Formats: sequence, structure tokens, C-alpha cells
Amino acid sequence: ALVMQTAFALTNTWIIMMQNDFVLANLEEVLFSLQMQVTLGWLMCIIVAMGFSLLPLIFDVEPFDPSLMRIYAGLNMAGQASMTLGLIIGDIELFRTMTTIGLTFLCASLVTLLAPARIIFKQTHKDEDALGPFAYAIGMFLPALGIIILTTWIGRDYSNYSLEFGEKLILNLFLPLLMMTILLSHFNRRLEC
Repeated sequence: ALVMQTAFALTNTWIIMMQNDFVLANLEEVLFSLQMQVTLGWLMCIIVAMGFSLLPLIFDVEPFDPSLMRIYAGLNMAGQASMTLGLIIGDIELFRTMTTIGLTFLCASLVTLLAPARIIFKQTHKDEDALGPFAYAIGMFLPALGIIILTTWIGRDYSNYSLEFGEKLILNLFLPLLMMTILLSHFNRRLEC
């Protein structure tokens, strides 16, 4: 996540310093690309890493396969790199193609999280869980979120509100829900002791 945060900071600085016509003419798509790099990119890497290390302990399941985390990280980094390259080159057609490729990689990385989410889902139905379905619902929602975000990007030419819907879904619904779940699960574990 640190490598991609640094790359994102450099890309963002480049965009601010260049102030070229490409960015100004395509501001909505450029902002969407940057927001998805943050939310589905390095921020999601941090959250998934926490999940890979903590969830097996919390739900008392077998540790997840380390190769799955490598696949997730590889897809995530490839997606962010593709989107960054599309932004730096500055050609609108190439930017849209590279962003589509990048979002496909980012969304595919979320789909790879379905296997560990299913393991937790099956385990929690066997045992009584104090948190209920909210403890594992986020993991089951991630693959669907990836597909929805990719659909909003592809549908941007067909609907004026497609990108806005994707932004609001991530920034106004998913991230606050995710942060609340992390806080609740953190304090719930502390209070059970």
C-alpha cells in the first residue's frame, strides 16, 4: 500500500502542477479515476490486509491462503499502475482505455475476496455470533461492489449520473459503513474480554 500511496501522491502532484487542457476538459472522469485509485486501490489494500490478518483469529477459521493475498495485491497494483499511466500520458482515448483496464483489475481483485468471505460466512452460520451478519456482510458485498463500480464506469457514456452514482456508492455509503463496522468490531472484541 505504501508504494501505491507514493505513486498516487506523485500522480496527483503531476496533475496539479501540469494543469493541462486534458485534465480540465475531462475533469469528471479524471476525478473519478483518482477517487477509485484511492478507495479501491491503496485504501482497500490496507483494509484487506487487516482482514487477512485479523478475521481468521476473530472467527476461528483456518488462515487464508497466502497466495490469495498475493493475487489480490498483484491485481490491485496492476490496476492502479494502469490508471496512473493513463493519467500521465494525457491522451483521452488512451486514458479511458487504461482506466477501464485499471478498474477491471481493481474490481477483479475485489472478486478474488469472495473465497475467504464465503469461508467466514459458512463458519458464522454454524456458531452463534454476537455481532450478527454485519461482522461478515462487508466481505460478501465487496465482489458486488467491484462489479457495480466497473458498470458505472462503462455506463458513463449512456447516463449522465453513472459516475456520480459510483462515487456516492463508494464515498457516501460503503466507506462510512466499512469504518463503522471496523470500529464496532474493534470495541466489541475489547468489551468481550
